[in-house]
Parts: sequence; structure tokens; C-alpha cells
Amino acid sequence: MPLLLYLKFIFDFFQKVSEYLVCIVLSYNLTMRISSVVMFVHIDGYFACRYWQAFLRSLNLYTSLNLGENLCRYM
Repeated sequence: MPLLLYLKFIFDFFQKVSEYLVCIVLSYNLTMRISSVVMFVHIDGYFACRYWQAFLRSLNLYTSLNLGENLCRYM
């Protein structure tokens, strides 16, 4: 009887540890995916900002209204 209790305790222990490790791996994967999406949006926004600057320069609005600097301030 005590042997069965010890085996159950060991089994439960390994089950909890494996659940914990799975949670760590899944949260790490989710964090990496979120950070890669945020980085992609940031880079995509940066290039869109540069295109808008070129467009404003072509209309001669970039320097006169200072729109280009305000557009890219947070990129």
C-alpha cells in the first residue's frame, strides 16, 4: 500500500512539472510571436512613413508645413 502511494506521489509530481514546463514553452512561443508581429508593424509603419515623407516632398509641403517630422516622430 505505501508503495502505491509513493508511486502516485511521484506520478503527480512529474505531471505537475510537465504541465509547468508546457506552460513556460507556450508562453515563450506566444511572446515571441507577439514581439515579431509588433516588430513587423513597427518596420512596416516606418517604411510607410518614409513613403509619406517622399510624397510630401514632391508636393513641397514637407518643409513648409513641417508635416514630415510630425509624421515620423513616433516611428
